[in-house]
Amino acid sequence: VSGFDVLLDEKQAVILGGVVAGENMARMLLEMGARVTITDIKEIKIMRLGEMFARHNKRITLINPGLDINNPPAALIEKYRWADILGGCILVPGGIAPQMSEELLTEISRVKPKLIVDIALDQGGNFPGSYSRHYDDPVFIDGMNNARFCVPNMPDAVGRIASLELEKTNIEYTLALAMGLKEAIRIFPELRGGINTQDGLIMHPQ
Repeated sequence: VSGFDVLLDEKQAVILGGVVAGENMARMLLEMGARVTITDIKEIKIMRLGEMFARHNKRITLINPGLDINNPPAALIEKYRWADILGGCILVPGGIAPQMSEELLTEISRVKPKLIVDIALDQGGNFPGSYSRHYDDPVFIDGMNNARFCVPNMPDAVGRIASLELEKTNIEYTLALAMGLKEAIRIFPELRGGINTQDGLIMHPQ
């Protein structure tokens, strides 16, 4: 992006989660000159991100953090420590977002204060102490001297882009549902978890 590529020159960023939100955060940070690390537990996603950001290969690092957010590999802890920016983009469909422990966040915040953008806030947030703010006062300083940007429903700020991305994600489910519920569940068994009632019966366990 012309004129913006030096705003974050050589700043270090770590993004937790490589799905759509993580991809777009990485893209913006790279275009603004930052060095970016993206974490994701799916190797196929790591490969895809490597292809997507191949032209930034000298300024991007991809790490599989393992299944326990609070037991990351040593290389990732070092990235956390020296990061200027942390992005929380790990979302669990239908569940609560995994959250870094206060102990780990305190440890990695000792080297330098950070800007934390907790996109996963709608599902509880990836960082302890995150809570909803409004766009008229979106930032607060936490007890570790980190600046936090914690606004719920962030995609609302870019409604058209968010709608298009949502459509791309949901279109296969929509087409399957057009064939009827039974056929849709046969094709996508995960849809069964979204059925609350069927034929007059309560289906959802909760």
